[in-house]
Amino acid sequence: MGMLDGIFGKRPVEGAPEGKLEKEMDNVDNTPVQESADYYIIRVDIGPEGNTKPVTRAMAPDKIIFSNLSALSKNPEKANEVIKVLKGMVGKQGGSIAMVSPELLVITPPKVGIRREKQPEEEKK
Repeated sequence: MGMLDGIFGKRPVEGAPEGKLEKEMDNVDNTPVQESADYYIIRVDIGPEGNTKPVTRAMAPDKIIFSNLSALSKNPEKANEVIKVLKGMVGKQGGSIAMVSPELLVITPPKVGIRREKQPEEEKK
């Protein structure tokens, strides 16, 4: 609330000690990336026009795709059409597709399953 800082004053943000977070991030950046993996997780967003080609081009036996559909939130008919097209493509390849959240879709290759169980109420808390 920048407007009210003059009245109430700025409160220090609690968190990591000064410089510790930057030091940790430096360690993460310097960590060697695994050269070879069985599966790679990639992100391919779908724009407001609903173009599925980037997602279908990215589909491969070694890729797990997360796709953000938030650009289609104002056009639910287009979103349903996009999901239907992707579901058909994934089905042809033997993979799985599921909504992780109202705006996030996950697509997996044939040998990676998606557990579609609802969590019991006490585990959600």
